[in-house]
Amino acid sequence: MIKEDYYRITLEGVNVSVTGLRELLRVQDVDCNHRTAEVMYDLQMELKSWGIKYISPVVVRVVASVEWYAFIGDLTIAEVNALKSYGGDDMSGEDITGTIVIDTAQDKVWKIEIATKFSDDGGFIISDIEIDFNKKVISID
Repeated sequence: MIKEDYYRITLEGVNVSVTGLRELLRVQDVDCNHRTAEVMYDLQMELKSWGIKYISPVVVRVVASVEWYAFIGDLTIAEVNALKSYGGDDMSGEDITGTIVIDTAQDKVWKIEIATKFSDDGGFIISDIEIDFNKKVISID
C-alpha cells in the first residue's frame, strides 16, 4: 500500500521521453501524442550523533501514461490487430490511438534509476524522465 504523504511531482510532454515504443508495439510507424509521469518519492536521511550525514531522495512509485498513435493507411491488418492488443481502442478518422499506463507499484518488472542529487545550495529538482520499454527502466534526472 502506498501512503499518501509522499512528495509528488508530475512531468509531461518533452520532459518525459520514451524509447522502445516501436519495438514494444511491433510497428515502425508509431509516435507519441502525450506523455505524463508522476513520481512519488520520500527523503531518506542518515543520522549520526553529530548531525545529518546525508539526505537522499528515494523513489517509491512512478505512474506514467504514454498516448500513442499510428496512421492506419501505413499499417497492415496484422499491425492494426497488434496495436489493438496494446490499448488501440480508438480508430476514429485516419489514426489508431491508444494509451499505455505504467504503475511501478503494480508492475514490478520496471526498474527505477534516479540520478538526481541535492545541489550545493540544498536544492533538489526532477526535470526529466525517460521511459525505456526495451529495458523496462524508468530513469529520473
